[in-house]
Amino acid sequence: MSVLDEVISTAKNTAVTIGEQSAKLYDLAKLKISASDLKSSIAKQYKILGERVYNAEKKGDTAKTEDIVMAVDVLKSKLEAVNDKIAAAKNNVRCEDCGTYNSVESRFCSDCGAPVIQPETEDTEAPADFVREDEEAEETSAEADTE
Repeated sequence: MSVLDEVISTAKNTAVTIGEQSAKLYDLAKLKISASDLKSSIAKQYKILGERVYNAEKKGDTAKTEDIVMAVDVLKSKLEAVNDKIAAAKNNVRCEDCGTYNSVESRFCSDCGAPVIQPETEDTEAPADFVREDEEAEETSAEADTE
C-alpha cells in the first residue's frame, strides 16, 4: 500500500506543479497581450500626431501636438511597466544604461557592456568577503586601539 500512496502523492505534487506553471504562463500571456495593445495605441497616437503636424505645416499653422505627445508619454510609461513585469516573469532585468533586458545571472549588459544591477531579494546574502562600511570602521578603530 505504501507504493500506491507514494504514487498518489507524486501525482498530486505533479498536478500542483503543472497548475502553478500554467498560471505563470497565463499571466505572462496576459502581460504580452497588454504590451501589444499599448504598442498599438502608441502607433495610433503617432499616426494622429503625424497627421496634425502635416496639416499644420500645410496650412502654415503652429501644430497643437502637446496633448498627443503627453498621451504617447503616458502610454510609453505603461508599456515600460508591462515590459518590466514580463522581464521579471522571464527572470530578466533591464539595463539601467541602455534599457536592454538581460538574464538575472548576467554581470554585464549584452548590448552596452554596463554592469547589470541585480534585483534585491529577501534571501540575498552578502558575499563572504563583503564588509559593510560600519564593520570596516569598527575594524579600523580596533586596529588603532591595539597599536
